[in-house]
Amino acid sequence: MKVLITLKKMNNGRVELSCLQSTNERGRIGMGCSLAPFNPNAMAEIEAILRNLGVDDSVATDRIARLRQAGPNELVKVEDRNVPEDVLQENGFEGI
Repeated sequence: MKVLITLKKMNNGRVELSCLQSTNERGRIGMGCSLAPFNPNAMAEIEAILRNLGVDDSVATDRIARLRQAGPNELVKVEDRNVPEDVLQENGFEGI
C-alpha cells in the first residue's frame, strides 16, 4: 500500500510517527494512523522503525536530523513509498 511517512514534533517535544495512505487503493485518500508519541530521546527507535518500513539509511538519518532542528508542530515528510500492510502492522500501525 502506498503511504506517506511523516514525523511531527509536538508542543511537548514528543515525536509522532504517522503513515497516511497516499492513494485511493482502498477507501478514500487520507486514511492513516500513527504510533503513540515517542519520547524525544527515542530517536534511535524511530530511525529503526523507518528502516523497518523500507526507508533507506541515509534518508532516515537525514529526516531524523531535520526533525531535531524542527520547531513545535512542524511536520517532516520522510517518504512516499509502498509498504506492505503486514509490515505496517508488525511495526504497530493499525487502521489503514
